[in-house]
Amino acid sequence: GATRWTTFHALADQQQVDQLRTVVLSNTYAAYTLTLDDGSGGSLSTLMWMLPPRPLQQIGNTGYYLISLVDDRFWWRWKSAALSVVGGTTTWTTLFSSIASALDITLTVDTIAAAYLKPSALLGTQYESLPLVLDAAAASVGMRFVRQLDGTCRLWSPANSKASANSQLAAIV
Repeated sequence: GATRWTTFHALADQQQVDQLRTVVLSNTYAAYTLTLDDGSGGSLSTLMWMLPPRPLQQIGNTGYYLISLVDDRFWWRWKSAALSVVGGTTTWTTLFSSIASALDITLTVDTIAAAYLKPSALLGTQYESLPLVLDAAAASVGMRFVRQLDGTCRLWSPANSKASANSQLAAIV
């Protein structure tokens, strides 16, 4: 969902933390690619932000730290916007476009069944948390928000999600 960001935790010693700080703080604070490799040719990569390391144990000039990495959704909880929804007039496409624009993302939305009609005026907000509104609106049309590993954002219908999972499983076998 939009309200649940990806988190990666790792244990690092002082030297490793110093190396990470050199990379992360040498330029403008930005997301960097985290790559997890299983050692047999399989890997996955995604952009992650490093949060300040948390000291776990310190003795003299050495110690161990908890390194936490998060994806873009971590920052979304502080984003809000005034969304105007006129009951019976505003379309789902317009609502999702407004939310995506306020979050500064490109959002791909699966086809919304006509049975869902139009969004309720209750989905209009006056500077409410956008991830909460996005998850609520997605649930209102029977979909789930997904941030994919490549950073793209999509509202998945159950049918398209199942088809994607089936094709990925077929590729493994």
